[in-house]
Amino acid sequence: MIDHLRYNPDYPEMLIASISCPVFRKAIDLYISPEVTVSYAEMCVSHWQYNANTMVDALAKYTKIFSEDFCAYVGEDIDSMIEDADYPRVTADLFIDLRELLLRWNISEAIARNIVKQVEERVGTSKRNRNLATVKRYFIEEITLNLPKEEQPYHLTRPLIVEPRDILPYITPLYMSITAPKDTSPYVHLIFDCAWDEEHGLSWLIRDGKILYVGSNVALELWEREEYYHELEGNYVYGNILLKHEIPNLRD
Repeated sequence: MIDHLRYNPDYPEMLIASISCPVFRKAIDLYISPEVTVSYAEMCVSHWQYNANTMVDALAKYTKIFSEDFCAYVGEDIDSMIEDADYPRVTADLFIDLRELLLRWNISEAIARNIVKQVEERVGTSKRNRNLATVKRYFIEEITLNLPKEEQPYHLTRPLIVEPRDILPYITPLYMSITAPKDTSPYVHLIFDCAWDEEHGLSWLIRDGKILYVGSNVALELWEREEYYHELEGNYVYGNILLKHEIPNLRD
């Protein structure tokens, strides 16, 4: 259940162990506050391992909504940055800003320059091509041609997610965390990498068999009353659409 419990020299305020993560079929780290008893930690891990397969459909549904919401926001932001009001003509300024946008997505400068160069060459001097709709289309196409699929910005090239479980290949469990509880009920706090929000990632919070939070991995109060999670911005369990992940305006 809990394997190799030990002190963590890189994170001395927490103990570390390994657990099997069902659904994803892999071992992940377990971080435990020193004041947490081993028996309580084992109860929390058992709670997840026993219930994971029955809860995953609901968790996947909320995670899918999170991904769609995030991608919708980022897409709107891209459109606002290259709309007609800002670029009455297709000039060098537009291509400079496209390169800066790629750099913000952690794409190397050499690849970013090459992508933009290919877009410029495809646009050329033809009046038919020198419009923003065509530039955006070429921009997305060149990203997909020049980057391996796993490195492509998810919000531009995201796959068709039909069933909620189809989102699961795009999240990777990193660790489970157990800190000092306020009562004896078990809880599960899981942290993930996710393809659409590489900066913050994803977290799930389950307490005593009830899903309380699915959303961006931000500082989260784990032992509040249930009403707290009902009102929490960006909590997709309760339909609290966020759309507040900010990408700075390149012209600021």
